[in-house]
Amino acid sequence: TVERIYDTDRGILDTVRDDTQTPLELNLEFTYVFVTASSGKVVSPVDALKKIGQASEWVSSDTDQCAPYAVTIELRHCVPCGTDEDELLVFKDFRYESLEYDLQEATIAVSGRCNVTDAVASRVAALDCPVTNPIA
Repeated sequence: TVERIYDTDRGILDTVRDDTQTPLELNLEFTYVFVTASSGKVVSPVDALKKIGQASEWVSSDTDQCAPYAVTIELRHCVPCGTDEDELLVFKDFRYESLEYDLQEATIAVSGRCNVTDAVASRVAALDCPVTNPIA
């Protein structure tokens, strides 16, 4: 959402300016396979978000060394047929604010905010999309 301020001059619309920027909110839900990864395996989403386990030596995506740890999330929308391109969304400098575990549904819900106002979207070749779940 982009908030705008409409200024008037003696009751007549005059100038439009952007209001204060707000961080991009992101809510994700992923399949609960494991909370933490075994040594030498693919890093789990929880390990990546918390910078623990296999991700303990990862570097923050935020260039400000004084800022809390952040990650960049790449979300690929892979279209199974009908096009030779898929879409890649990049959410820069994401910091999680809550992790909710639902063992009955085998899901982990993540919510947080990015230090940007919008995701960056681009088109990628369909061949770039993985065909299986890399965590399984």
